[in-house]
Formats: sequence, structure tokens, C-alpha cells
Amino acid sequence: MKQWALLELRDRFSGSVAASPKQGQRDSTRSGNRTISSWLTERVGAVYLLLLTVQITGVIFIVLNGLPVFRHLVAHPGEQLPYTPYQNPATIVMVVAMQAAYWYRLLCVPVPSRRSNAILSHLLLFLGRLTFIFGGSLFAVVFFRHLPEIDQGADTWLMLRRGLQLAASLFALFCATLELERLGRAVGSSQQD
Repeated sequence: MKQWALLELRDRFSGSVAASPKQGQRDSTRSGNRTISSWLTERVGAVYLLLLTVQITGVIFIVLNGLPVFRHLVAHPGEQLPYTPYQNPATIVMVVAMQAAYWYRLLCVPVPSRRSNAILSHLLLFLGRLTFIFGGSLFAVVFFRHLPEIDQGADTWLMLRRGLQLAASLFALFCATLELERLGRAVGSSQQD
């Protein structure tokens, strides 16, 4: 749920306090509203943390899975990598999980921000930028170093599948970068620049 939806729910529960005719009912309703409000906030925070964990796990998987490929491309430009059937399904599943977590979070779960923390904000912003360094490096090596020297006898179908997988992985890394930067800005939002 978006931030405005949480505020609307809180207002609705708060509105029932004004309609209560007895003081005792008001106090119990107010404490009930605080309980519901804190429960909603904790639940949204837990869901957000789960979705962020899925994205960060995906980033780690893509980087660790891509390091041997990156090293091979740097050492042997133009040489087609050998086909390994077990890597494709795992990477596809991870990219789909990352995208599902990202888009669900973007559409349904607000970014929680409880209190500002300058150090945590800077660390999250740094991690967000650092996340995409590998993706940018891989893109540069593939498109500016590897593809210009590709062998004429290379398997075009395999190149196309790997190109689509690379594009999907880079987009998933980009989305995870945006998420970390949003969280970093939310954590440091109430601070003076």
C-alpha cells in the first residue's frame, strides 16, 4: 500500500474516535487505533524488508554468477563462451524474482522511513551506486570489447539468448539500484543538506 493509503486508514480509524459518545470508549478506541496503526507500520516494514532482501539476493547472485563470464570476456575477447545449460534457468528465475519484488514494492508497498540517519543514508546511496558498477562494466566489456571482435562462426541463436539475458539482468540491477537509492533518500529525507 502506498503512504497515502496508510494515512487514509489511520484517518478512518481516528474518525471513529470522534463519533464515540463516551470518554471511556474514546480512550479504548484511541489505544486500539494506535495498535492498528503500529501493526500496519510494522507489517509494511516487514514486507518491504522481504522485498528488498529478494532484490539484494538477486544482485549478489547476478554478480557472483557473472564474475567468471566477465573474466572470460576480458581475457578472450571475441571468443564465444561455452554453453552451460544450468546457468540459464537459475539466472532467469532470479531476474524474474527480482522484477516481481521490485514492481510489487513500487506499486503496493511504501518505502518506510522512521527517523533520519545520515550515515545509513549515505551507505545505502553508496551501495545503490556500487550495485550498478558491475553491470556497467559488463555492458562496456560486452559491447565495446567483445562484440567487435566476435568470431564469424559464432552461434547466433546462443548470442541472441545471452544478449536478452544480459539485458534483463542489467535492467534488474538498475531497478535494484533505484530501490536502494530511494531507501537511502527516505532515510536521509528529513535532514538539512
